[in-house]
Amino acid sequence: MRIRIGAHVLLLMLAVTGSSVRAESPQWIIPINSSFRVGYLYGSQVVSTSSDYGSQVVSSSSDPYYNYDVLLDISFGSPVLSCTIELSPISPLTVRIIGDVSVYGQQNTIYGPWWAPTSWTPDGLYSEARPGFAGVEAAGLFDIWRSAGHRFGVIGGWRREYWWYNNQGTGAENPDVWSRDKITTNIPFLGLQAAMAYPGWQSTFEFLTSRFISKTINGSVRQLQDFAEYHCIARNGVLLEARIQGMANITNSLLVGLFGRFTYQNVSGVFDAFTNSSVKHSQDVHVVENTLTLELQLTLFF
Repeated sequence: MRIRIGAHVLLLMLAVTGSSVRAESPQWIIPINSSFRVGYLYGSQVVSTSSDYGSQVVSSSSDPYYNYDVLLDISFGSPVLSCTIELSPISPLTVRIIGDVSVYGQQNTIYGPWWAPTSWTPDGLYSEARPGFAGVEAAGLFDIWRSAGHRFGVIGGWRREYWWYNNQGTGAENPDVWSRDKITTNIPFLGLQAAMAYPGWQSTFEFLTSRFISKTINGSVRQLQDFAEYHCIARNGVLLEARIQGMANITNSLLVGLFGRFTYQNVSGVFDAFTNSSVKHSQDVHVVENTLTLELQLTLFF
């Protein structure tokens, strides 16, 4: 009899303990969602300087001696894959990590006429190369206001971008041109986010900005026996970026939609170029980058 009563008491204690564990366990579950995107990235990167050489005058300038020299002009287009992971350790805070990588694309590069390794030509030296791109971003999103699935908050984070271009003399325009370019960018940023959720669909708008961009460019170009190497460090500039995405519910945990991003960067720095004739060219420059990304997005909630 005592054994039976003791067994009943033990079962009752286990039931109470199990109920309390089940009641507390949701507090330790961290919501996670993952987004996978595939799309196309295209844009341009231009390194230019202003000087009063008197030739190649820009008609739109009020200064008749103003000259807008292009030192390096890169235009590119490439398919891109992206992955985003978001998790919310506490209610108003979301941590986000984004990774981007290019797949296969086309790129054209024009090297400025006054420092190119060959004789001066108005159109500069033309090169064809395959671009490569990889980027990583880590950010925190803090909700200032949230109600019925809608929210408004602030964003702060850091991004690193790495571009590389290599041409091994396979271009159709100038088949004897070999070149390589590497561009690295570091961007701490702040921004705002607004998100809206309705039955069956949701959308998100973001605006990011920064005044602390650092960009480094290293490269070389060679044609026959002539070559030039160049280096650029740019630290003062601005980032303006807008993002928009819209998604429709397929199931409660699966959404499909579109993602778009436009990025503008304008950074000031110093451009140094060296040729095989031991001539050094050094100029204060502006590095301007414009990119547009359009992607198809698939989001899973866990």
